[in-house]
Amino acid sequence: TGALVARYRHPRPTYGCDWSRLHPDLLATGCGDGVVRVFNMATKEVAPVALEGHTARVFNVAWSPLLPDTLISGSDDKTIRVWNVATKASRVLVGHENFVRALAWCPEFPHLALSGSWDRTVRLWDTRDGTCLATIADHHADVYGLAVHPQ
Repeated sequence: TGALVARYRHPRPTYGCDWSRLHPDLLATGCGDGVVRVFNMATKEVAPVALEGHTARVFNVAWSPLLPDTLISGSDDKTIRVWNVATKASRVLVGHENFVRALAWCPEFPHLALSGSWDRTVRLWDTRDGTCLATIADHHADVYGLAVHPQ
């Protein structure tokens, strides 16, 4: 209908957002203050769940399409964090040499995620233990976007 449903404020600019496919009322945002925020549209609470751990701005977030309460975030601190939103716990994925810009989940294997960076690489991660399974270094410029074919 085009009607405003809710308005949420962030203390700094917001760079990325993603709706959960498994919990359609949940919206995650990445903010310039390094905090990932999760808003619940069903409750309309003004105070979001704050996921703190990055040391620089969060540029992108992506909900897992297969794992409930699981979210990844990419930051200017050169890391990816895998969040359990229910417990606020995170695992840090380290390997990029520059800002992380792009994130995507594998739609068929629940623990595989990809990241793209200003270091011109795409990395494939096992999010269970933080292992980088593969690095693609064929890009000649920064990686801002990723898409995973469903087959």
